[in-house]
Amino acid sequence: MTPRQLNRLIGILDRAVKVAERWADKEYPLASEEEATISRVGDRPLPQTEEEYKAFEPEVGRFEKAFLPRA
Repeated sequence: MTPRQLNRLIGILDRAVKVAERWADKEYPLASEEEATISRVGDRPLPQTEEEYKAFEPEVGRFEKAFLPRA
């Protein structure tokens, strides 16, 4: 598969996911924003001040949870 074909495939899949997300939002609306959240790495703004940095909770991904030692 050439890089151009791969890029085209990724573009098509990206559009399909966006359509599926819009459909899901209309078909299954949330009762409240606190009910469920989906976040991707980088969606949350990074802390800008020292106070924000101290209060910042890093995101722990699915793979990190599997390999972190259990307390």
